[in-house]
Order: sequence, then C-alpha cells, then structure tokens
Amino acid sequence: MKQFDSTYISKLLQGQAGVHQVASQLQVRGYNVMFPSVDHGYDLEVEGGVRVQVKCAHLSFRKPYEYGAYMFRLRKSNRKGREAVPIFSDKNHFFVLWGIEENRFWIVPAHVLDGKSGASVGPKVSYVSVDIEHARNMLASGREIEEVASLYECSVATIQRRLKGIYTKTSRGFCIELRSFEGKWEQIPDFLNSMREADGLPLLAESQAMVKAE
Repeated sequence: MKQFDSTYISKLLQGQAGVHQVASQLQVRGYNVMFPSVDHGYDLEVEGGVRVQVKCAHLSFRKPYEYGAYMFRLRKSNRKGREAVPIFSDKNHFFVLWGIEENRFWIVPAHVLDGKSGASVGPKVSYVSVDIEHARNMLASGREIEEVASLYECSVATIQRRLKGIYTKTSRGFCIELRSFEGKWEQIPDFLNSMREADGLPLLAESQAMVKAE
C-alpha cells in the first residue's frame, strides 16, 4: 500500500477545508452548491451551472514579499517538471482564492487567470522600482548597499536581486486587478443571470418571486 507523507496529507486537508469554506460562504448567501463526485477540473458547482475552482494559502513572508502575502499556486507540474500553459476558463467560470489567516476571499473570473501559474495577493503586496544603473554607480563610488536600500526605501535583499537581474519587471497591474476582486460574491448571481437570460429563463429575482407566489 502506498504511503503518503504528512506534508502531502496536510495539503489535501487544507484543500478540502478550502472547498468547504467556500461552499459555506455560497450557501449562507442562498446558493445551492454541489460537489462533483468525479474530478472534472473544478471543485464546486453552483446550481444553475456556475463552476468554481478553489485555491487556498497561508500568509507567507517569503521573498519577494517581505511584508506578507498569500501565494496561490494555480497549476501543477507534469512528470517532466514542465508546465503547460493553463486555460482555466475552459472548465471553470470562477476561482475563489481563500487567504486562511485573515479569512479573506477573492472571487476571480477564471479568464483573468488564464496562462498564470500563480497569483500573489495580500496585505502589502508591492513592487519597489529601482534605478539599477544609479544603484550600481552608488556602490561603485563606495556607498554601502544598506545606504542604497535606505534611499529606495526597500530591503538590502531587494537591491541585491535587482542588481542580479531578478524581479526587474513588475506584475503590479495584475496584483492590483486581483485585489479588486476581494469579496465580490455578487459576480456569481450576475453570471447566473447572464446564463439564464441567454437561455430565455427568468432572472434569479424573478424566479424566486415566482416560487414564493406558488
């Protein structure tokens, strides 16, 4: 019988906790949630056909986010260690990202994450712009790297990475876009209504009114 290490089991439990946490958030908002018995590439389906993928993460202080961030891994490596470019919107309508420590939720349309391997959001996710040539000249003139870091209001590690050509481009626009989806649960009924409208069905509010009248 195959043995699984404690790290693998912990990740499985965390993933299931995330699925049930998101399901409960949807249910208290009045939506009937179904759990697929077979893995079709999504974790939950809201009655009416909205497919949801759930990802969760602990607050991390790993580089380059010294001030903390939730770092969500969106795809897995294949056996050769290479990763195919994922098109999540083929199977999902939304991703719900759960930040465990602060119980925060980002409800992200799946197409926003197409082609992404991960997403980082959280309390202070930021990017410090450093004039690399200027930093090099300061160091060449005998200035200490701590002084350069102080000038740019960042850590010494940030200056060292920039000088090595690491993280020289920002994905700040993407991070800002992700932040805008925090708590946006209303996107789900809006999407359900667009689907119902396309099928010629009454909108949710109208449908609920009809049920109450009966």
